Amino acid sequence: MKTEYVPVVAALVSALAALFGATIGAIVSYFVARRQYNVTAVAQNRQAWINTLRDTVAELQSLIPPLYHWVGNDAEQAANDSYRRASFLTCKLRLLINPRETDHQQLADLAEKAFTGATGAKQKQPKEIADIQRELTSTTQAILKREWERVKRGR
Repeated sequence: MKTEYVPVVAALVSALAALFGATIGAIVSYFVARRQYNVTAVAQNRQAWINTLRDTVAELQSLIPPLYHWVGNDAEQAANDSYRRASFLTCKLRLLINPRETDHQQLADLAEKAFTGATGAKQKQPKEIADIQRELTSTTQAILKREWERVKRGR
């Protein structure tokens, strides 16, 4: 009588093992797919942030030299438009950065320094503004390089 149950038990054990294996496989697949989705979403968002930061700094940089020469000429509408745009970009840059990262804070401070140096009551000399802009560029490049490496690593 005991031998009658052996095929049934063997079939049951085999079916349970297959069910267990399929369940584990499905769970692992779910977590792998979820991780991959998160990595992809983060990478896409980080790349969009990199592009926005690069464009914002580049546009701000392009407005600084003309602003230096236009300030004080209220009749020049282009100066007023450029002033507003540069002010907007300086504020936007402050919102794009991570205030807990030192080089991000330095970037925002340099942008503010370039803007106020070109337009403020105490305008800086052109050479000083050019030096600030070079530092702004190199700081931006360092941040963009680090962020690009994060994108490539998938973090």
